[in-house]
Amino acid sequence: WEKEVISFGDLRREFPQVTASTLTARLRDFQNFELVEKTHDGKYSITEKFKKITPLIRQLDLWKK
Repeated sequence: WEKEVISFGDLRREFPQVTASTLTARLRDFQNFELVEKTHDGKYSITEKFKKITPLIRQLDLWKK
């Protein structure tokens, strides 16, 4: 995502095709892989690990097209 901190509601609006339960499950997966952290106010923050792999993910996305 573009912002470093984002709420669950904003993520739902960003990905309307993804159900709330699926989004919750993926966010938990991301937390387990230490890609995002949940802040004290319930928002999601990307980690340094996430920032490091973002260029790779973007390249893979371009490659698949």
